Parts: sequence; structure tokens; C-alpha cells
Amino acid sequence: MVIGTLIVSAANVTIAQDLAGTYSLGDEYGLGDAYGLGSVYDLFTRPDVARASADLDLSNSYAGSQWVDPDGSFTDTAIGMFGFGLSVSTEYNTNIFLDDKGGSGDWILNAAVHFSLSNDTGVNKWSVNYAPNFDSYMNNSDQDGVGHSLSGRYSREFAKSTLGVNLAYIHDRGSDRFAAGNIEGGRTKLGVNYNRILTGKTSMNFNFDTDLDAFTNTDFFDRKRYNARLSAHYQMTGKITVGPYVSLEHVDVDENPNHDAWSLGVSSSYQAFQKTAFTGTIGAEYREFEGDGDSVNNPIFELAATHSYSAKTSFNATIYHRIRASYVAVDESFEATGLRLGASHRWSDQLNIFLNANYEYDDYFAVGDEATSGYSVNYFQVNLGGSYRLNNGVRLVSSLGYRTNISDEDYLEYDNFVWSLGAAYAF
Repeated sequence: MVIGTLIVSAANVTIAQDLAGTYSLGDEYGLGDAYGLGSVYDLFTRPDVARASADLDLSNSYAGSQWVDPDGSFTDTAIGMFGFGLSVSTEYNTNIFLDDKGGSGDWILNAAVHFSLSNDTGVNKWSVNYAPNFDSYMNNSDQDGVGHSLSGRYSREFAKSTLGVNLAYIHDRGSDRFAAGNIEGGRTKLGVNYNRILTGKTSMNFNFDTDLDAFTNTDFFDRKRYNARLSAHYQMTGKITVGPYVSLEHVDVDENPNHDAWSLGVSSSYQAFQKTAFTGTIGAEYREFEGDGDSVNNPIFELAATHSYSAKTSFNATIYHRIRASYVAVDESFEATGLRLGASHRWSDQLNIFLNANYEYDDYFAVGDEATSGYSVNYFQVNLGGSYRLNNGVRLVSSLGYRTNISDEDYLEYDNFVWSLGAAYAF
């Protein structure tokens, strides 16, 4: 959808702000898995400016019972136990299929209805959110369709521990940053997080994530990913927390070799100054592939920094490196190395603006006998936008974005501009 998706805030909202208005769940597999803090890995990228770039981090329009601006910041409009909202938007996309030959541009109209039921008081906190959204194309009516976004969360605090559960399902259609054309499918995500305070300075954390990608198109491979991570944390000083982690992962890819991986590393956080903080993980991963694929030893990291320049202006940056399974290329996986930058500014009580950019380098390698050859991709994206809240409560949202894919394989190259304008209202 284009704007105002009904959803709840995930654990990594701070980092997810760089992808304003996205269907994102942390990173590609999200919700704070072993790879961390919301890196860019698109599932569906049309419409792609207001919902920007992806992987699903539930931080779009509702968070708990509050309306969220495109820059990820909360407004002062509490909706209460039951929330209901409407949104409508239009966008122009110069390349709706992300085709290497330029493809076809089109105007797209989107309308959505948002429902939210939540309880943010007491010991048990929870929310359920649902939004059907309707897309209509001016020149490509065969692409018209209805998408669905359903999500829920539950959290409970005990004397020395906390439990959090996030569940999300999204069904949509659109172009994909890894392949041209129209891709339809659904993504289901489950994240469970348990944290236990051991002493005044030490704690343990267990995180489990499940990600199920199912595509209607037979040219794409369904993926199932399961990741479990156990970590310990020790507060060395008032500003520094550090500790080890161990992670196990299994990836099941239809028609491609399955992955099994384990990793060891260190996670830490550092409050360098009152307004500047650093967080991240650095580790080593051993990954083996079913069949004839060679196993690989690979460094993995996710390092993030946030800075609050003022009460109204904030910046964030993230660098990352890891291995991912391709759902397009036969018998191939890739190493992804990326940089993400974001900035947001609350110009006034009514006006908010944001700017975010992403660069990712994907280096493909064979994991089976049918791999074509090794190749690489350089992916760039930048988005500029803002929102303005009228006195009657209507929120206007507009954004302009550009993305390009540069590769040594010509058929993988594309670029496009997307401009969007929309309005949302929470009753």
C-alpha cells in the first residue's frame, strides 16, 4: 500500500525509521533476528516511495494506538482501544515492472481501510491490526488488485523478565527489486523475544524468528527461514553494554539447496554522548548448503548509529554484511553488503519531513550445479518526503523517490522514479 498501513511498532523502530512508510519487518527477515536492525531487502516494491523499500518492519501508520508519521515519529493523536481510519493516494511510477528496457509508466490510485484493536495498559499489552488496500492502474488495469495487511503483537512484563510476540501477514502484488515483472505472493512472519535480567548488570535474551515467503508466480521459489539466537549482556559502565551471542539458522528454498548456518559473535551498545548512540553485532558465520554446494565461512555484522541533533531533528546510519538465499536465481545465493542513511525533521507541530538513502552491493555465488555464473549488483535508492497535518486531523503525505540497479548482467538493470501524494484520516 501507499500510505497509512495499519500496523504495530516492532522492536527495531529506531532503525526502521530510515524506510518511512514501508512494509518492513526489521531486516529482510526482520523483527530483530540475528542479522539485526532493519536492512533493506525488498519483498514488493510497487508502490515503493510512500512505502519505500522493504522488508517489512511494522512501523507504518498505527503503532499501538498512535498514528505514525512517514518519518516514523509518533503524533499526539491517540486512537484508543479501537481505531478506524481511511487513506487514499495517487502515485506516478515511471517503471512499474522495474524492467531493464524502461518498462511502462503508469498512474496508480490506492485506497485503504484501517482497523485497529489494542490494549496498552496493564500487564498484558496487545494489538491487532488489519488493512485491506485497493490498487487501480490507469493504463494497466490487469494489474488492479486487492492487498491485505494483518498484524498483531503481544507483550508481558514479569518481575525480572519480558516476553514479546509479533505476528504479521501481508499479501500483495507488484514489482520486485530482484526480478522484473509482476510478482504476487504473501509473507508470514512470527517473532518471539524473551529477555531475563540475571543480576543488576547482566541479562540473557532469546529470540526466535520464522519467515515464510510464498509466491503465486511459478518462476519464484518459496522460502522458509527459521532463526534462533541466544545472547548475554553485561553492563560494563553506565554507557557500555557488551556480550556474546550464538545463532542457529535453517533456510528451506524450493528448487534450490537448503541452508544450515550457525554463527558466534559479540553484540554491544554504547551511549557515546547524551544524543548519540551506537549499537551493533559483529560475528563469524559457518554456512553449509544441501547437495554439492561448498560451505562458506563468512564475517557478518550490523552496526548502527543514531544522533538526535535536536528535539526536532534526528539522523541514523547502518552498515551491514550477511548471506541471503536467492528466490529468483537457480542454485545461487549472495553476499549482501549495504549502507543506509536516514534523517527526519519536525518542522512544526504539523509538518514533518524525512530523507533516506540506501546502497547495497550483492555478490552472487553458486550453491549448486545449475548456477549460471557469478555476477554482482549495485543497488541505490533515495527517498524524500513529508507529511502535513491539517487542523481537521487529515494528514497529507507526499514523497519522491529514485532507485537504480546496476549490474554486469544487463537484464538485471533498471531505474525508476516514483512520486506519490496521499491523505489519511484516523477517526
